[in-house]
Amino acid sequence: STGDIRFNTSGGNGGTVEYMAVGITGWTTNPNQRVEAGLRQDAKPITIMARQNGQTVSYVFDLKAACAGRTREAASAANADELTGLQVRVMGNPTDGQVTVEVTRVNEQAVRLRLITGNGRVLESLLMNQTEPTAQYLFDVSREAAGVLLLQVGNGGQQKTVKVLKY
Repeated sequence: STGDIRFNTSGGNGGTVEYMAVGITGWTTNPNQRVEAGLRQDAKPITIMARQNGQTVSYVFDLKAACAGRTREAASAANADELTGLQVRVMGNPTDGQVTVEVTRVNEQAVRLRLITGNGRVLESLLMNQTEPTAQYLFDVSREAAGVLLLQVGNGGQQKTVKVLKY
């Protein structure tokens, strides 16, 4: 309910362990992190990675399953918006090179995509006349420094912001 996460700090070969959780934190040795309220409400799976002496492992934590029976369903209006509204999926996240963004259910309206750095600098801005119910867009972030990038996607009155983790 608080969103607190504590990563295991022991194991492996005794070397320093670094952690990363997509959309929560970049690589860090701090085992104490917090899942933002918005991510807890979405209850989507979280990819957690650990790195020790050059070896990386990952685990997908199913937040919804872990919290089953301890959370309530969102209001029906929010659920209806999910079924009919703008949907954004980022494939290849986290990345050190390229990410593919899939935009679905945009009612044949123009779609604006903006990729922004953590300090607000716009890396790319696209305005696409999407006529298909689902379309994909490719962003190359290989030249950017490691960190969190924000992808803003909007059409008409709908907008979604998704975090992209560059390592």
